[in-house]
Amino acid sequence: MSYYPGLKRDLDLRSVTIAPCADDEHTRANGIGIADAAHMHRLLTARDILGVSWGSALHSVARNLHPIRREGARQIEVVQLMGGLARGAKINPEEVVKTIAEHLDARGNWLNMPAIVDSRAARDLLLNETSVVNTFRTAGRCSICMVGIGNLSEHSSLYLTGAYTRDDLNVLNRAGAVGDILSRPYDIDGRSVHSSLSERTIALSYAQFLSIPKRVAIAVGSGKVKAIIGACRGKLITELVTDEHTAGQIFAYLERSGVRTDAETERDGGDSRVRSGYHRVRSRTRDRGSNLRSIRERGYLAQRRDGQDIVVRQI
Repeated sequence: MSYYPGLKRDLDLRSVTIAPCADDEHTRANGIGIADAAHMHRLLTARDILGVSWGSALHSVARNLHPIRREGARQIEVVQLMGGLARGAKINPEEVVKTIAEHLDARGNWLNMPAIVDSRAARDLLLNETSVVNTFRTAGRCSICMVGIGNLSEHSSLYLTGAYTRDDLNVLNRAGAVGDILSRPYDIDGRSVHSSLSERTIALSYAQFLSIPKRVAIAVGSGKVKAIIGACRGKLITELVTDEHTAGQIFAYLERSGVRTDAETERDGGDSRVRSGYHRVRSRTRDRGSNLRSIRERGYLAQRRDGQDIVVRQI
């Protein structure tokens, strides 16, 4: 397996954090959660207002956070950036905000309304509610955010939870949409794709979202490669957390697109991969202490949670 050092440069991001892959879903989700939680702790201070969206990856991150040291009376705030979903309790932004607030010892700000409503009139009415105005006012002061990236397919959570219909997906796909952030779709170059859904969406506007200085995205899976590339091309995100399998597929896509890199790659059955360093370093020593020191010397980050060593690479 080979490590791809040009990924951050070619995606034009401040950082890319890569977690190792795992065979089972629970371990994989926990690994990406630990990787992003560690990254967020490097970024967060008690002076921050953290905006969040929704998704299973974000819920995993939330469970792996721990309190930020206060600065005097200052307390970090966490705020919901978009409405919620009719189904899928753990992936709902309300639950994500609640879990983050508990684990960070932060003050929470909720919207308590759906992400997609029936009409523009309904949206406008809800947006004029005092509690909603206050929450979006706080969201407009975010210094950092943590969001998921959707892929607008029948595997999308927006579709599976009933927020989008099959017709909605068809309209967006025909318009060239490859992904969404905060339920706001965009194309392969990161340009906003407008549809009637845009007028029924309750979420932070693109202009407000792009004004947030640090925009961290968590995204994994082969179905999200184009969505990740589009988000990077449109400068919708500043930092990415993913796993080695997805990073390898992004690398392969960039190669096919003619993007030059400095990385030397190895092919195993036609599969381009990114080296996590986990098995390579771990297999060379039996002593866990010296093992983790060896890992850190090579620029890797190691944490132990639930009896599991999670080793990730930040580039």
